[in-house]
Amino acid sequence: MIIARIVLWVLIVAPFFVCAKTVQPDSLSSDGDSEYHDIGCFQRPKFFEISYRTLPSINAYPAEYLSGDEEFESNRLLEMKLSIPFVMKDNFRLIGQLRYKNEILNLGENDFYERKIKLNNAGFTLAYQWFYQDSKYIAGHASGSFKSDEYKFERMSSILDYNSSFVWGMKNGEKNFGIGVLLGNSFGRFRIAPLLIYENQLSEKWHLKMKLPKELTLTHAIIPDNFYLKGTIEGNAAAYFLNNPIDEFSNIEYRRSAVDLKLGLEKEIKDFIWVGMDVGITQPINSVLVEPGKASRFNVHDFNHQFTPFVNFSLFAVPPRSLYKK
Repeated sequence: MIIARIVLWVLIVAPFFVCAKTVQPDSLSSDGDSEYHDIGCFQRPKFFEISYRTLPSINAYPAEYLSGDEEFESNRLLEMKLSIPFVMKDNFRLIGQLRYKNEILNLGENDFYERKIKLNNAGFTLAYQWFYQDSKYIAGHASGSFKSDEYKFERMSSILDYNSSFVWGMKNGEKNFGIGVLLGNSFGRFRIAPLLIYENQLSEKWHLKMKLPKELTLTHAIIPDNFYLKGTIEGNAAAYFLNNPIDEFSNIEYRRSAVDLKLGLEKEIKDFIWVGMDVGITQPINSVLVEPGKASRFNVHDFNHQFTPFVNFSLFAVPPRSLYKK
């Protein structure tokens, strides 16, 4: 009964917050990995999502550890998100988000062995929005996550990523504009980045969303509230501390970053259950092993990821139409 009430609370209340301003976690966790998330009411918002995507395979490994007959399979990423509202007032909203990512890094396999590393990213975010005057608002978030191949909490500072953001903005009808800053500490490395938000429903069936420098998305409603086509260019990145050494590399971080160009479809299956699929190409910027605290350009090994096609599948839940229209 308690679980049913929580689910019902999320279904009824979440739309009113997500249609305003929320902050997506995982900001500034590695080079280029910064994201402020803003979803307008052009679509019913997602409150739960599970997704699977392919990542480029590596193309380089220390020669002394190769036998010559290795195969390097594609890597993959599994991600889950759940958003829960806490405070829902007319001028102030507070929401939490639980998230988990599981990434596989394949380092080569043949008939005798398989090198594979499982990478984990688990965290929690609190995001807020305060309309202090008419259409003017202040928004932001505070987030923390643990990123490693194995959680050993005696090495807390080595696996902890924490960050926050501050945004000042104006929302007038379907138009939203905001400027701000992202601040973060990733495994002891302090980061700061500017932020620009712009969103506008261009027409009944076209919607533009920019979260610079992270993402630009143009959405077309093929069938409003049922079937959507999206074109996106965005940066994606990740960083993990490796407790278990890779051959001679110990006390090391794995970092990757890339720019994705993708085309996607989102389709209703049955009212609040939807599916999505993206196909695209990714241009890696780096995929490296780096000593903790050092810049990525001072890497000790480059996996040399290449320009690669990818696919992403997702299953997600939105508020039921009968509740959303109330």
